[in-house]
Formats: sequence, C-alpha cells, structure tokens
Amino acid sequence: MTLQDKISHFFPLYCSLLFLLNVTHFQAIHHISALDYPLALCCGLLALRFVPNDTEELSWKNVLKIGIFLALGLSAHLAALAFWPLVLHTFWRRGLLPRRLFVLLAPLGALALACIGMASRQTSTWHSLDLYSLQSIPQLLSGMGHMVSFLSSRLFTTAHWVPLPMHQQQPWELYIGSASIAALVFLAWRGPRIAAHAAAWTLLTLLPFLLLTETTIQGLPAGPSRYLYLASAGSSLLLAWGLDQLRQRWYPHGAYIAAGVLLSSYTYLKKVEAVSLYTSGRSYIAGGDIENGVRQLRLALVRGPETLPLEETYFSLAASLPYIGQDPMGVLRGGLALFPQSSFLNLTLAIHEGERRTAARNCAVNSAYDRCSSAPNLKTRPHFLFLMRPVSITIWPAVIWTMANRRERSKPTPTH
Repeated sequence: MTLQDKISHFFPLYCSLLFLLNVTHFQAIHHISALDYPLALCCGLLALRFVPNDTEELSWKNVLKIGIFLALGLSAHLAALAFWPLVLHTFWRRGLLPRRLFVLLAPLGALALACIGMASRQTSTWHSLDLYSLQSIPQLLSGMGHMVSFLSSRLFTTAHWVPLPMHQQQPWELYIGSASIAALVFLAWRGPRIAAHAAAWTLLTLLPFLLLTETTIQGLPAGPSRYLYLASAGSSLLLAWGLDQLRQRWYPHGAYIAAGVLLSSYTYLKKVEAVSLYTSGRSYIAGGDIENGVRQLRLALVRGPETLPLEETYFSLAASLPYIGQDPMGVLRGGLALFPQSSFLNLTLAIHEGERRTAARNCAVNSAYDRCSSAPNLKTRPHFLFLMRPVSITIWPAVIWTMANRRERSKPTPTH
C-alpha cells in the first residue's frame, strides 16, 4: 500500500471536517430557530439509509421507514422535498423501481402533502410565494435565476473564508454563481462518480429555495446562511474530493493546502460568531434586557467587526448605553471615525450632547439655588437666582414686579 493510498483513506474525515467547519451555514448551528434545517437533513439521510442496496430486496418495512423519515423531514422544513427525487433516483439506480413501489409511495405522498399543509405559514418561503404571486412570469423566472446564482456563489465565496460581509450582496457574486452552477451541472453529467453525486446533491438541495426573493434575504445579518445548510453538505463533499485529488497528485504540497483550508475555515468560523452575538444582542435589547444586549454587542465588536453591519452595531450600542447609566460618547466617537457621514450616529451624538449640556446647566442652577437657600439671611439676598429655576415664564413678570416694589420700600423716606 503506497503513501498516496493511505492518504486517500482520510477522505471521509476531511469531508466531515469541511462540513463541520463550513462558515456558510453557521446560522443553522448557532440559532435555535434554524435547527429545523439540521433536523431535515438528519431525516433525509435516514431515509436514504434505509434504501436497500444491490444485494438486498425491497420490503414493506423499508418502504415504511423511508416514508416516515421523509414525512418527518417535511414536517421539519420544506427543504426536505429535495430528498424525494434523491430517494427515487437511488431506487432507479439500484434497479428497485417496480410498479408496486409507486403504489407504496402514493400514500406516503399524500402524507407528505398533509405535512406541507400543516406546516406554519409564518416563514420566509410562504412570504416569498405571496410576493411572487404579484409578479409576471418573466419577473418570476428572473428572480429565480438571481436567487439560485446568489445562493450557489455563497457556497464557495463564504464557505471557508469570508472576503465580504455576510449581509451584503455584491454584483460580481451573480457571475460567480452562474459559473458555479454551470460547473455543477457539468460534474453531475460527466464528472466522476463521487463528484457527480456531490454536484447532483448540491443542485437538488438548492431547488427548494428558488422561490425566495432577494428582498427576503437582503439586510439579514447572516445573509442566506441557514438556507445553504443542506447544499453545503454537497459542496463540502465536492471540495473534499478535489483536495483529495490534489493531495494524491501533488503530495505533500496538496496536504498543506488542505490543512490551510481547514485552518482558514476554523478561524473565520470563530469570527462569524460576532454575527450571532450581534443578533442575540439586538434580541435582548428588543426584549428589554438591555444590559445583556449591550454585553453581546460589545463582544461582537471584539470578536469579528469585519463581519458585522458596523454602522447599525454602533448605533444600537450607543442608543442603549444611557438606559443602563453608561456614557455612549466613546462608542459614538468610534463609530463616527468609521462612518463620519452617518445620519443615525450624528443625530445620536447631537441628542446626547444636548442632554449633557442641559444636565450640566440644571446641575449648576440647582447647586447655586441650594447654596442660596442655605444662607442664614435669605430675605436680604438678591432674588435673581430664583429666576434661574425652571419656573414658568408666565410668572416671571410677577416676580420682577415684586422685586421692584421691595426695592422701592427699602429706600429711606425723605424728610420734609
């Protein structure tokens, strides 16, 4: 056994590590609200697991298990629809596609439709369907093309490195996405067996998200991260296959490149934790727990500022600090140093400086009045300090008239 054969045995390990450390789908791991994607993936993989191999016979028990897991996957997320053609293709490739299989799958299809009907309508997918219902067919097709190009580009542009903020969409990503789709189609059609299966998996798991609109994803702090969880399994397998081929043909330099990719993925995976901290901080502040929210935002700025919507982060932090008795001037100066034209930060700075001047003036007035009121002979003291108190302007003439009369009475009476 040669050294190259030994290295190729590590292909499953590298595939697992690339998927585990994939930066693209971090939101599906960090946020409990996105755990339906890992659950759908697990159910789909279990359904594929019970498909009989070439030496096994098709049984009712296996079909029942496959149908149950496919239905559970659909109940977790509609993206599990991608596993149905994968299961049928596996049956067809293994020669296990008799007519009676369709009879068995008919009630399972009805169960799947029932699961879709019972699914929540408060999701981005259903919201996008409502938006598409108002558009024409050319607009619908154009939106689908833009969305699949954007999603496929993120499978490679932010997979193990983050060259751009996750919440921003760059125009050149559409070109990279179109090229990646063409490459995936070619590999699925003419590529080697492992690469063909990985490319087909990636394309099929992108299809359920064709109906998403750009307005649905635009502005999200994590971008389309959670929507790429299923597809990133195929892209990780494809990248692992490519790195394994590189190692075998260009050893040991290929091994160094693979190690560098893993190290880069781990480094940027720690950095994008800032996005999750930012999101949780905003949630804490919206829920009234401002102290924890401020702590999360500060940690986000330390962990990975290049991955954040920085202007919004500085604004949220500066606007929240006064509520817990902290001075936001340092945060405002730091934000304005990066975004000097920011209307939100400049407005917050102006409001805070105005409040500070008002507070200082009131403090000086109160201090002067307190010293005046503590004097032993208050009646002989001047009364202008009383006017500096926050008295309504309607009584100021009366106060002035009283002072004038008191001065007139204090003058000595002329003798005749």
